[in-house]
Amino acid sequence: MMRIDMKNFNDSLLPLMSCPHVSNRTQKELIRSKLHLCCNATGLLYLTKKNTAVNQTITYETSNSVYKVGAALHKMLPEDFPWSSRGHLGRCTVVGNGGILKNSNCGREIDSADFVIRLNLAPINDSDVGLKADLVTINPSQLSADYSNMDVNPGPLVQRKLSRNPQLLKKKEHLGIEDYEVLKSTALPAPSSAMVKTAKAKGQLLAAPLISPP
Repeated sequence: MMRIDMKNFNDSLLPLMSCPHVSNRTQKELIRSKLHLCCNATGLLYLTKKNTAVNQTITYETSNSVYKVGAALHKMLPEDFPWSSRGHLGRCTVVGNGGILKNSNCGREIDSADFVIRLNLAPINDSDVGLKADLVTINPSQLSADYSNMDVNPGPLVQRKLSRNPQLLKKKEHLGIEDYEVLKSTALPAPSSAMVKTAKAKGQLLAAPLISPP
C-alpha cells in the first residue's frame, strides 16, 4: 500500500488555500438546486415535530434498520427548523473535531456566522473554534463508548451539553434519565472494525444517524 507524504500533500495545497475567495452566486444556486433535488436538507436535515409524526417509521442513512417514533421521542423534538422563522441564512459554518483549528484563532470568525453546526460533540473554546452552537451532532458510537452508563449516571453528558449552552441551566431544559433511555434506543450499534475497513475500501462514509439541537 502506497503511503501518502502528508507534507508534500499539504505543500501542494498552499497555493489553493492562498487564493482569495470570490463568491459565485450562479454556482451556489446550482449546487443548492442539486442538493434540494437529492436530499432537501432545508426541510429534512433532522427530525422535528413538524416533519415527523408519532408512530411514524423512519429509516437510517447507513443501515436497513428502521425506528418507530414514539411519543417520548416526539416530545423531545424541536418544533421546527430555526431558519423557518429566521428566513434565509446568510452564512453558515460547519466545524468538525479533527483538531486542525488548534491555535488558529478562528473563534471570532466562526461565531460571526448566522448558523453554526458542530459535529460529534466537538470541543469548544472562544479563541480557536468559538462558542456559538446552533446545531450539534452526536455519533452513536459516542453514546455507547463514552456514555455507556448514562442511564444511571447522565452527569458527564449533561455537563458536556451544558458547556455548549449555559443558558440551559437557567431554562432547566437539560435531559432526564428517561430521555437518555429514549436517545439510546434510537442509536444504532457502533460499526465493527471489519465494517469500517470494508467501508473505507469501498470509499463509503459511515454517517451518524442521530442529530440533535444543542
